[in-house]
Amino acid sequence: MGVYGATKYAVEALSDALRQEVVGFGIKVIIIEPAFVATNIGEAADADAGQQIPPAYADMAARGSR
Repeated sequence: MGVYGATKYAVEALSDALRQEVVGFGIKVIIIEPAFVATNIGEAADADAGQQIPPAYADMAARGSR
């Protein structure tokens, strides 16, 4: 899930940088950020991970699944 969050922040940061670079040309850069949407991304991530959770992350994974 951390990687997913990082990609969302990357889109925001890239749009901020692009906005500053093209403002002199009269170009506006916007992003549309949806509100919370209920999905099964957590379940899909769990299915992909299988049972191969490294011991160092077992406690964190157990809390996340709750």
